[in-house]
Amino acid sequence: MKTCLRTAMLCVVFGSILVGCGNDHTVSGKSSAGMLKDVDKATNAVHATHKFTASGDLVRSLAFGPDGQWLATACNDYQKPGAVKVWDAKSGHMALGWEANRFMLMSVAFSPDGKRLASAGDEDASSFQPGKIMIWTTANGQESLALTGHHYGLNSVAFSPDGKRLAAGIGPRRGNEVKVWDATSGQEILTLKGHAGAVESVAFSGNAKLLASASRDRTVKVWNVLNGQELFALTGHTAEVLGVAFSPDGKRLASASVDQTVKVWSVASGKVALNLKGHSDRVNGVAYSPNGKRLAAGSNNGTVIVWDVASVNGTK
Repeated sequence: MKTCLRTAMLCVVFGSILVGCGNDHTVSGKSSAGMLKDVDKATNAVHATHKFTASGDLVRSLAFGPDGQWLATACNDYQKPGAVKVWDAKSGHMALGWEANRFMLMSVAFSPDGKRLASAGDEDASSFQPGKIMIWTTANGQESLALTGHHYGLNSVAFSPDGKRLAAGIGPRRGNEVKVWDATSGQEILTLKGHAGAVESVAFSGNAKLLASASRDRTVKVWNVLNGQELFALTGHTAEVLGVAFSPDGKRLASASVDQTVKVWSVASGKVALNLKGHSDRVNGVAYSPNGKRLAAGSNNGTVIVWDVASVNGTK
């Protein structure tokens, strides 16, 4: 199913509604209920029927709270500092907002209990200034913790499902690495090296034991979070990999690439299980539905494609 939102989709998240953020300064959504109805079987396409505008700023990243009520955005305007904004996901009204850093805010992520919100971004346009990762109290936007030990070029941030760890993808001018911190104390736990390009996206598995990283070196790496060991590198994309997401059961890993494809990998074997095509431009982000039966990917051409991966896999 193809949902047309008429703007480059920088990222997508799947909750009670499917939401994409674009470079036209809007956040667009479509109800997840009934999304597979009235699909044109010849084109696998359906147009969006719901859209709400949530920001006048450039929106780089989205994150749903665990109950689906709140939606956080990483908002940017080159004339003012990057800001975190928290919205009522149903009405589109902003509930809370605060300045997060001085320059470009790239990523936001809720903790599993929704009480904390992490943000990652750069403090200026220079590669000589380190980026800034903060953990905030969601209820009031107050600073809870500042994480150190990272470089310029913070692209992605993610909480582990148990809320104990926070990971960030770093690049391009320094690092090309992944760092992991204790999300309570702020102590750096791991530095994962091995990518030859900027790390654009990071994601934990559901059991919090594995961490995946997508890179501009055209690979996805899977790491053991307990000891920092690289378990395997997934190769097959012919261009930069910009997004990565584990299925809720942790058995599959999806990756989105500039090569206009989405690949679904078996975590057990490291082999490609599905090669999903349909986009006509770079694919920037990928997200599973909460039940794992659908997979959404957003592209630069303003479309989000949703695949029924349960039926494709034969595992309804």
